[in-house]
Amino acid sequence: MIVIRNEQVKAFKDFQRQKYINELIQLIKKHFSINKSEEIIRSLVIYGIEDAAKFNIISKRDIGKYIGLIINYGKQFYHKQDLEWTFDILNNSQSNASNSKLDIIINKISREKNKE
Repeated sequence: MIVIRNEQVKAFKDFQRQKYINELIQLIKKHFSINKSEEIIRSLVIYGIEDAAKFNIISKRDIGKYIGLIINYGKQFYHKQDLEWTFDILNNSQSNASNSKLDIIINKISREKNKE
């Protein structure tokens, strides 16, 4: 029987987290025009992961979308006057996986932009 110590599990989780953060940094550099240092982008990604967790957003796909919203609309975008409605969606624990909270928000923002 193989025994994995808690330290080994933590090291593996830390490694996976850093790997995911690095992947997000590369995606952000590729898809967004951000003229910031990698250190600043890394801080933004870590903030985004932690802030998303407050709303039980934990899938890699949805965390990436959440960080995209932060990049486009700012930290705590859900408190901005024109986006306050997003707070209720983010807090909705009834959302199902096939229609994620982030998909609902992004689709509604897109519809609003198309109306303009």
